[in-house]
Amino acid sequence: MRFIESVAITFTSRIIIVLIAIASSIITARWLGPVGKGTFAVLWIIVGLGVQFGNFGFHASNVYFTARDKKSVSEVASISLWLGLIAGIIISLELISVYLIRPGLFGNIPFLLFSVTIILIPFRLILYFFQHLFLGLQKILVYNSFELTERTFLFLVVAIVLVFFKRGLFSLMLFTTLVTGILAVFYIIYTHNVLNSSFLDFDGRLFGKMFKYGFKSYLACIFGFLIVRSDMLLVNYFKGANPSGIYSVAVNLADFFYLLPVTIGSILFTKVSANIADEGIFTQKISRHTVLLMAIICILIAPITKFLILLMYGVQFAFSATPFLWLLPGIFFLSLATIYNNDLAGRGLPPIVFIAPGAGFILNFSLNLLFIPRYGITGAAITSSISYFVMFIILLMYLVKFTHSTMKEFLVPNQEEINLLLKRSMKWLKIKIS
Repeated sequence: MRFIESVAITFTSRIIIVLIAIASSIITARWLGPVGKGTFAVLWIIVGLGVQFGNFGFHASNVYFTARDKKSVSEVASISLWLGLIAGIIISLELISVYLIRPGLFGNIPFLLFSVTIILIPFRLILYFFQHLFLGLQKILVYNSFELTERTFLFLVVAIVLVFFKRGLFSLMLFTTLVTGILAVFYIIYTHNVLNSSFLDFDGRLFGKMFKYGFKSYLACIFGFLIVRSDMLLVNYFKGANPSGIYSVAVNLADFFYLLPVTIGSILFTKVSANIADEGIFTQKISRHTVLLMAIICILIAPITKFLILLMYGVQFAFSATPFLWLLPGIFFLSLATIYNNDLAGRGLPPIVFIAPGAGFILNFSLNLLFIPRYGITGAAITSSISYFVMFIILLMYLVKFTHSTMKEFLVPNQEEINLLLKRSMKWLKIKIS
């Protein structure tokens, strides 16, 4: 499958997924209010943090090793299943222990609600590993179908529990955990049938190679997750659930506009890993296109931000527009940093892939300790944009040196690329008008 076709399929799937996520976000915001929405968002971030700490970078190893050697897929599938179960259970128990020792770290989240949510982690790890297994095989339709199916079912849980049965947050998280567990079992059966994996072919030598590669990705992903999501946890810690709920809306919208570069980056990773892409030149072209598209998106969305938030979430979330506007520059730079990180991941993960997000996270965390108590959620958005910019600069300077090129080749679209975008835009407008 050609790169542009893979991106088109994945991007279309991601558009649907994000639209589902926004619909879910609107329902949780309107039915739970700012406090419930904030608690819901923080719970999902804790689950995400557990998945990041429990994956040991094996999602990246799955892509890298299956893209390079498709004969090892059965062993990779077996490693994915057992690691997901064991690591997920350990991480869940550790988080529950932390809650029991320091419950104040998680705000006012009740223990039972916290525990029901944390049980999600082993199931999420299994889904995460198997999805990336099929990405490494470049089975793009299966890769996208996995996540699309999961998000659709979770949206149905939100709609049925909150809207139809009019239940609360505990019931929502309980049924979310049950449905995720059922989906994990389904994906195990599907993978067994399609790949003829017995899940008993545990190759210790391959595990060691995957761990060695994945650990570098592990550090990069942990720092990457923390730089993007730690501000939500700190807002909850310093300001409480209500501001967290308002800030979560800004973050949800930012995630939507971050969708395109994430999609491009994930496909670029597989191409570079399989040695299909040209040395640096292909990524330079992708980077220039991303600069052009993200600049246009950011410029167009800024004036209508408040209108969109009022329309979708209601007047009680109107202040979400301010932090979102402060996040926009950061989203632009984070988009490019994502492209560069995926290129470097496909080249064997040099240390810069975790040094850059690590430096960004340390800066982000330090500034948040100063800005959030004083400026609230606006301060959190400002520090995020500053940190994303720093990460972007570090990765760009490394990649420029690594590929013996210039910043202009990565950042400045040429006239042909601008003309092509204008031509396609005009063609799209004519179709819409007619």
